[in-house]
Amino acid sequence: MEGGERWEREIIHRIRICDVVLVLLTPRFRRSKWTDHEVGMGIGGSKEIIPLRVTGVKLYGFLSRYHALKLEPSALSQACNGIILAMRSKTKLRQRLQNSFIQSFATTRSFIEANRKSELLDEFGPYSSKQVSSILQAYMQNVQIHRPTTAGSRFRDFLRKNRKLIRATEGIPESAKTRTTRLAPSELEQLLSKVGKP
Repeated sequence: MEGGERWEREIIHRIRICDVVLVLLTPRFRRSKWTDHEVGMGIGGSKEIIPLRVTGVKLYGFLSRYHALKLEPSALSQACNGIILAMRSKTKLRQRLQNSFIQSFATTRSFIEANRKSELLDEFGPYSSKQVSSILQAYMQNVQIHRPTTAGSRFRDFLRKNRKLIRATEGIPESAKTRTTRLAPSELEQLLSKVGKP
């Protein structure tokens, strides 16, 4: 925020336009004069509410009707995965979250990151045929993913499970198929032949 802005207006605006309100319940949460108001605005605005609770902190009021994710400071990555999977279970958010994950997967910059993201491939499903084609494109174009690594192995398993969605592009003219997958048809067929039958 820039100097001189009315911060309470900005908070109200952000709560109005957001999809999800993450509530971080720590021992200091109830000491704030604002947190209850912010949560109330989220609930009143029919936002998805995902509480994260530090051990020993209890939910109260309207928050008590929600299941809280456990937040262990020593296991933050697990908490982050829990948030993502909780968001994925919300119908309104699923496709946007999946598309965001696919974009993140496609732009992976290291083998370590590729391995970590490949663990979530199945968790984010089920996917549409178009989404599977985007994941396939990422695999073919990003060396961090398709080199002989754990990520590559997981991807091939993923491809076997979702083979029918890729096969759904058969019968489409070659030019349209290329636009759908952004791969040369020969590359697609070569990869499918390596994968084999489920």
